[in-house]
Amino acid sequence: MTSEMSATADISVGTILDDRYVIVRKLGQGGMGTVYLAQHAIIEKLVAIKILSGDFASKTESMQRFLQEARAAARIGQENIVEVFDFGETEDSVYFAMEYLEGKDLAQVIREAAPLPLGRLCRIMVQICRALGAAHGKGIIHRDLKPENIFLIEKDERDDFVKVLDFGIAKITDDGNTGERLTRAGMIFGTPEYMAPEQASGDAPDHRADIYALGCILYELLTGTPPFVGDSFMKVLTRQMLEAPKPPSQQTSVPIPMGLESVCLIALEKAPERRFQSMQELLLALEAASMAGETQEDPGYLSGEATVVRARPVPVSVPPVTSQPGPVQPGPVRPAVAAPPRTVWLHWMTHVSAAVALSAMTAVLILVHRSDMNGKKPEAVQASQQEQTRGPPVVPQEPPEPAPPALQQEKEPESATAHQASQASPLSVPPLRIATDLPSAPVPLTKHRRSARSGKASSGSTEAESDLKNPFGP
Repeated sequence: MTSEMSATADISVGTILDDRYVIVRKLGQGGMGTVYLAQHAIIEKLVAIKILSGDFASKTESMQRFLQEARAAARIGQENIVEVFDFGETEDSVYFAMEYLEGKDLAQVIREAAPLPLGRLCRIMVQICRALGAAHGKGIIHRDLKPENIFLIEKDERDDFVKVLDFGIAKITDDGNTGERLTRAGMIFGTPEYMAPEQASGDAPDHRADIYALGCILYELLTGTPPFVGDSFMKVLTRQMLEAPKPPSQQTSVPIPMGLESVCLIALEKAPERRFQSMQELLLALEAASMAGETQEDPGYLSGEATVVRARPVPVSVPPVTSQPGPVQPGPVRPAVAAPPRTVWLHWMTHVSAAVALSAMTAVLILVHRSDMNGKKPEAVQASQQEQTRGPPVVPQEPPEPAPPALQQEKEPESATAHQASQASPLSVPPLRIATDLPSAPVPLTKHRRSARSGKASSGSTEAESDLKNPFGP
């Protein structure tokens, strides 16, 4: 066999390409080229050969784009990106050799098993985030991410190992004017069901267009269908630009964790500044949502599936990818991811506990206040009773008129006796003492006055007593 071949017809089995690769069979055909299984003529390694179709081989721009695909894949060098290791030319076309993958693409998996269980879904999504994060770190935007360009293989005894393919319309943002020359203003590239609104309108997209496309893929993994479909190319593009997607939970009967649905809807925001700003942000949000989903008793997602692969932070430096050089300005704060159900339950329990504690403290304070008031009341009553026992206030009496000298000696014992009697019983009336050595003539006595401390007069004393006449006269 010779290396000469026709660019307009399929290559027959056994053809030797460029004196190095023996064609084994045809694997598939894309928009710009055909893929063949081949074997290296010397080391006998199986490889996949992608040959540019004849319609595009005569166009300089198509040749440059084909070369750019090979260069972009080889430049990234990440395990989840298909490896490209050779490039060559024939008489009328060009080709590049890449690793041969045995497995199935994600589109076939969706047709067979969507909606996917949570564990499997998160394993696939995390690997895609890592692959595109590495591409963005090298200044490469895929711009045509879709399930057909994501291949699942078995590697190192691991199922669903992701390989991202087809960087045919990738944009290399720091390779001189290549991106500007191959993508002119107003040109639309990509698949409409996975195309970002800014890409559908003909604007120059940046790395956040890949985030939107990955949101569309996540939506399809959850529901089995893309967020927007239509019977024409333009109808789908119009819906991508103008309509808000329905929540995935309304598109399927399978329960979807609230956190995972929130991640999907944020990735599908129309404005790029309202989406996740990097693949690292999306990866961390997926990890949090998958951890929350594992805590739910959700047999529709967790039955019979392996545990979720934990995402490890990957330091990714995304260069500015705007049409003009300069740092990417941070957008406004995006709405936070909804809290997982377990977090919401703990949140409400915390509020209820705080309300119960506050009510208990209020009741204790009221009881303590009432106890203090009851303790003070007997003291006030006791003070009032003591005040009543004391009687009326003591009014100072006028000093008595001096008695005659003859009676002074008789009055002193009387005063002393009255004083003793008043102290012995505050309510008794001091007895009257009449001198016996006085003449027999009646002696007038002054009106008896009650003692200051005697209180009420005794029942035997009245103010109407007859005064005794003083024999000595005034």
